[in-house]
Amino acid sequence: SSHFGSSHAVSLPKSAGAEPCETSGAALLVQLMPVIPLLMLGALCGWLATAAADAGGHPDHRQCLSAHYPQSRSDLPALLNCLGLLNEAVEVGVQAGVHASSFLGGWRGRRLRLVDKWSPSGDEAGSQMFYVDIANIHGPEVRRQHRAHCEVRLAEALRSGRAEIVELDSAVAASRIQDGELDFVYLDARHDFAGVVADIRAWWPKVRVGGVFAGHDFVDGEFPEGDFFWISALRAVLPGLEGHTHVTQEQNRYPSFFVVKTEEVASLVPKSIQAEMAARRLYAQRSRYFRQWQDATAGAEIAGNGFEASCRGLCGTDCKDRAQKFTPTQTVGSTLRPFACRAARAAGDGQDSGEQGVAASDVCAAEMVLDVHAYLNVCGERCNVTCQQRSELFSTFGADILSV
Repeated sequence: SSHFGSSHAVSLPKSAGAEPCETSGAALLVQLMPVIPLLMLGALCGWLATAAADAGGHPDHRQCLSAHYPQSRSDLPALLNCLGLLNEAVEVGVQAGVHASSFLGGWRGRRLRLVDKWSPSGDEAGSQMFYVDIANIHGPEVRRQHRAHCEVRLAEALRSGRAEIVELDSAVAASRIQDGELDFVYLDARHDFAGVVADIRAWWPKVRVGGVFAGHDFVDGEFPEGDFFWISALRAVLPGLEGHTHVTQEQNRYPSFFVVKTEEVASLVPKSIQAEMAARRLYAQRSRYFRQWQDATAGAEIAGNGFEASCRGLCGTDCKDRAQKFTPTQTVGSTLRPFACRAARAAGDGQDSGEQGVAASDVCAAEMVLDVHAYLNVCGERCNVTCQQRSELFSTFGADILSV
């Protein structure tokens, strides 16, 4: 098994079919190949595949993967357009609608449903058992601003019916959709093991044969941003997807994964597992921070303060390693979330729910190169948050983790 502190993606080829496109124009392509520069081949494949989709045909998914393989999640709309997936889509985990707005700008489909719980429920505290994530610090006011920003950012799409807000818990929202109804699902809500397992089980059946099932932050490990378990959860719940899972190629952001739900995998049924027990086992067997917490407790230190100091030190080392490997950028969707645009939110002075606040946030979303010192400051702030969350987690559930 991989070390808990390092991210990795499923080791798969970029595309299950990187061979030349196979459309009704294939014979013409063969005739023209002697006079077509090699670099134009991919573009011509893309044109033929897209033309087939526009004409009402359904090109083989391998053609579209060859012509439109997503380098980042912003490229997913082009793949969906090529595949002819132009009816119903869902994004789970919307926040302020930044990604949803970008997605709708490139996707030619009919409707995107936006599933999020902007208003916390009364039993939410009980569901945070294994939830270490900087996105898990937002209070009701920030959530209200996120919803308001989403409504402004997507105002035209909401008016036209091309977007629809669904303010429900993820599993509840899924239960109101027929199996096989959706062309596309994109999961970007909770990243803890139990949360991811629940989302996979709820949404995989909703994607039709030929549709695309996808999600963000496809990594495994303990990061300055939180403890993310997407790879472990997907392997546990849908082990038959090995060899069918594709991963985007971002360098300084968490990648997305996607699966084309072909006939070969459409019959897979998500496994029922004891998610909380599995999460405890992950921490007990692989967590660097849980071992630190055990050492701090055994060393007669005050468990909270002693552990948090050592946690921040280890987390800070991860920040320094990352600064050497990646080009730091400041974007809403980057690994600096959600602190990167704090100044933009504050600039609204409590009145940032309208177009002015959204404009400030969008300006902040533009990529800007940061100096390493500024990057490390932001990363250190993330460590402060997640180390406090880990301290609370282990202090409350440490005995349960040790019992597995």
